[in-house]
Amino acid sequence: MGETDRYIEEVVRKGDEGSELLAALCAPTLKNSSHVDVLRQGMNGVAVLRIPEGYVVGVHSVGASPRARNMKNHAKSLVERLVAGSREAGLTPLAITDVVDASVGDKQTVETIGNSLVRAADRFRLPIVNGELAILGGRVNCVANISGTMLSLAKKGKYPLGEWEVGGREYVFFDPRGKAVFANSDGVGTKTDPHERAGSYHLAVDDFMAMILDDTIKLGARARVVSGVVETSGKIPFEKILGRAIRIGDNNNLLAALYRENMGNRLAGYKAGVPTYNLSGTVVSTIDEEELRNPPVPRAGDRILALQGPVSNPRSNGITAKREAMVRMFGNDWHETPIGREFLEF
Repeated sequence: MGETDRYIEEVVRKGDEGSELLAALCAPTLKNSSHVDVLRQGMNGVAVLRIPEGYVVGVHSVGASPRARNMKNHAKSLVERLVAGSREAGLTPLAITDVVDASVGDKQTVETIGNSLVRAADRFRLPIVNGELAILGGRVNCVANISGTMLSLAKKGKYPLGEWEVGGREYVFFDPRGKAVFANSDGVGTKTDPHERAGSYHLAVDDFMAMILDDTIKLGARARVVSGVVETSGKIPFEKILGRAIRIGDNNNLLAALYRENMGNRLAGYKAGVPTYNLSGTVVSTIDEEELRNPPVPRAGDRILALQGPVSNPRSNGITAKREAMVRMFGNDWHETPIGREFLEF
């Protein structure tokens, strides 16, 4: 049994709930590509991509079709859109990631979505190298919304390295220079709610970057590209959000690109008629062979370094409970109360 087979067996065996179930369903697709190299087994295993000589990597993100209400068709449309975007730019589809933002995320829904993603991926002989399942409750005004990222192969010289618009889509090209390529996905979750209330829509980019980059650094990987989807309903300042993403990328020596998807009524804000949005995506990184052989692990004598910014700012994790507590105590428009304004600043 090969490393990829052992990895699939281990993941499938553990796939019982939520994200684990989605990972279990998608794991067999890793056999769709000879470019996949499994380095670590288990649910938190690591599968990287080996890029052939003479090629660079192109990255772009899209959302599944908002018009597809049936979840099988919605999930399938994501893969089809990603493949179409790759081919229209003259690239070779290599691998995909996905983010499933569900209202409830029950087992039947996850199975429906996962199986549809797998069938579509198998059709195009594509591996699903990473995925994320998030439960966003009432902010998702349907069963689930799905977005994803495509990693493609581009012959060196076809496109200059960096960000380029091709056929109305944003693509980012980078040269891994012989290093293994890794991709991991995450999103802001329901923390967009307080940003909406404060009108600080662009600050969700900071949360987005933090959520996806922490998984990258745990592997000793170097982030190269951040690519995501801003799902919107109503008038949301996308250009300001994109501008902040690009600036943070420039300040951290990585490329950033965001794609806007108008979701219509598939998203819901804190009350009817309020513009609302969601932000999730993927970071694509490279790992050198030394790090692959000696991944970061805690050792006796290691120290934890804590960095505090100019203001307090909770992570995106656990925001739902905080929001629900404020609604219970101060009502749906809690951000308009004196205590609510203070909490909103936090």
